[in-house]
Amino acid sequence: PQKAAAQDGKFTYTKIGSTGAYKGWKRYMWEGGVRVCGLIEWPNVIKSKLDQNYPVVTTDFVPTALAAVGLKASDKKPLDGENLLPYFQGKQQRRGKAIGFHANGWDAWMDHQYKIVIGGKPGQGTEGKWELYDLEKDPFEENNIVDQNPEVFQKLLSEWESWSADAAKDCEATAQKYPVIP
Repeated sequence: PQKAAAQDGKFTYTKIGSTGAYKGWKRYMWEGGVRVCGLIEWPNVIKSKLDQNYPVVTTDFVPTALAAVGLKASDKKPLDGENLLPYFQGKQQRRGKAIGFHANGWDAWMDHQYKIVIGGKPGQGTEGKWELYDLEKDPFEENNIVDQNPEVFQKLLSEWESWSADAAKDCEATAQKYPVIP
């Protein structure tokens, strides 16, 4: 592998692709699996350069689009994402709503600063234990701080449990409404 100066000199190029200095690969819930660069151009709304480390997820698009046209989401079912207009307008510097991930035996929950993650196969995951990272101080997830921060971990875990239970109910309701025919 060839090293580059990017990402504090930790970026590594490999023959099979690279997540740079970020931990993990695609389909993992560490930053190497979920972090993707993005570009947003909206001259009528975005008037100046924005913080490049603001977490955004595709579920933010619907609340943002609704707010942009002056509509509100239904009170019957809250949306997972957040309205990004205040961020685009320079009125908000920190994410207000956490982001949840669930795929391929992995789960993660992150707010603007912290992320908990669990999952993966033995030797390629968290070995069945939750991990906690401070993404502002440790964006490459090199230091699992779960033991040093039990209050932060419990707060995020409680939020994730609520989100996960709600998502499971939605999946069950959808499966009942649209059963798969073998």
